Amino acid sequence: MSTNWLIYGAAGYTARHVVKEAVARGLKPILAGRNEASVGELAKSLGLSYRIFSLDNVEVVKAGLKDVALVLHCAGPFSESIHPMLEACFALGVHYLDITGEIDVFEWAQTQSEKAVSSGSVVIPGVGFDVVPSDCLAASLAKALPGATTLELAFASDTPFGPGALKTAVKIFPQGGKVRRDGKIVPDVLGGRTREIPFSHRKLWAVSFPWGDVSTAYHSTKIPNITVFVAVPKKMIVLMKALIPFRSVFRINAAQKLIERFVKGPDEKTSIHKKSYLWGEISDSKNHQKRGVLECSEAYVLEVDCALKSVERVLAGKVKPGVWTPSQAFGASFIEEIPGSRLQIQQ
Repeated sequence: MSTNWLIYGAAGYTARHVVKEAVARGLKPILAGRNEASVGELAKSLGLSYRIFSLDNVEVVKAGLKDVALVLHCAGPFSESIHPMLEACFALGVHYLDITGEIDVFEWAQTQSEKAVSSGSVVIPGVGFDVVPSDCLAASLAKALPGATTLELAFASDTPFGPGALKTAVKIFPQGGKVRRDGKIVPDVLGGRTREIPFSHRKLWAVSFPWGDVSTAYHSTKIPNITVFVAVPKKMIVLMKALIPFRSVFRINAAQKLIERFVKGPDEKTSIHKKSYLWGEISDSKNHQKRGVLECSEAYVLEVDCALKSVERVLAGKVKPGVWTPSQAFGASFIEEIPGSRLQIQQ
């Protein structure tokens, strides 16, 4: 089979960083997307080949994936774009990885396991900041306390969210929060729970947030009760709660257009000196507890490293066909192979 691999949505903020780092490592991905001007310009500047195709039709996507072994899908929102892309991958036996953080996408992907196995495709959604570090932390905690029934995770970053993450958050806002209770994903008030989290560098206030681990951590650990928190300034907590009554009239498209226009991601010089932090707490029915902390490089730097390491592992034939979470595919210690990562399970 071909060892060619393709990055779709290559002109996006995160994908551009993935592309540039891939080239720096001597890799030559094929770039792809809808916009020939932006994708073509990026490809030509780096000496890479490129393809232009939309995701509107599976047959069109199949043509775009001809002679490709793996696609790293970076064009969100993934709830809209994963279906044609994954169907095309199954038809051709192409491996599929993406950088989603959307719970519904993770859950739907899990229903595609039989198709993945029969087609010979490896499917791993969430090989970026969401959810590689948190998934590995969750799996490590589950190993430390078998039979656990409750898991709480939290994350914080030295840098603000970039445009892609903010657009996803905007889309989530009207839907409210989500948690997992007794094995099922149920609605929750967005930011309805607050907790002071003892991260490795300092304590920070955090709010409950429908991060992807509400889905993936369950599939990785089988723990039935999961809540995820994100650290935010106290003023932001007040604002989130004040906006809750107005969710029904919130205009997603208008907000996303404003983000596209005015929000820029952190620059490379800033990102390289920043860090991200994760925390987890696990408990069982007898109230035995374990805690863990994970310190990593800045979120966008980490996203690039995790995505490329995942691509290399899959292309090397290290993962069996099927639908996997990152820790299932690569092991709970996978995050410790990423430069700048340090995981500690506290006794």
